[in-house]
Amino acid sequence: RCVAVALCCVLLVGCQVVEDTPEVDDATFGLNEPFALAVGETASIEDAALETELEVTFVEVVEDTRCPHSAEVDVNCAWSGAIEVALEATVNGQTETFALIGITDYDGVVEGSINSETDSTLWYFAGYNFILTQVTPYPGDERPLPEEYVTTVVVRRAAEPLPTPTDTPATIEHLIDDTGLPVLCISE
Repeated sequence: RCVAVALCCVLLVGCQVVEDTPEVDDATFGLNEPFALAVGETASIEDAALETELEVTFVEVVEDTRCPHSAEVDVNCAWSGAIEVALEATVNGQTETFALIGITDYDGVVEGSINSETDSTLWYFAGYNFILTQVTPYPGDERPLPEEYVTTVVVRRAAEPLPTPTDTPATIEHLIDDTGLPVLCISE
């Protein structure tokens, strides 16, 4: 009888009411607050000071050339590769689709831009900077499926536009030198 009472207590303590995690489509984030989006998801960003209606959608992964890495795969790459994602931003009814490109670590955290003249991890639109901070999963034994990707973005208010990839092309195809040979980047 004591065992039955103890078992019931353990079961009751083990059961917890778990609140549903809000879907990102229903979530509102603040400026300067990182948020994650799966492919096809849209997030609303609140800029209360300017009463701006702002949304960001993760459209697709355009290209993932990051060098595979896992415990089972031992690959030596001459270049760590880059990830290019397409996002769509809507600010007060005005919409623009753009690509952000970054070089990441094995956790998908963006460590830098592929272009030294511009920041391909940042896009300026309608008074805001859209900044790529992470893309997961990192390629391992197999390339991730398109629907498996999640990108983390930060939106900041910008005083004036910074140089963007439209000012100086910054796509993976542009990583060649004047002789037409690929640029070799080595990072430790």
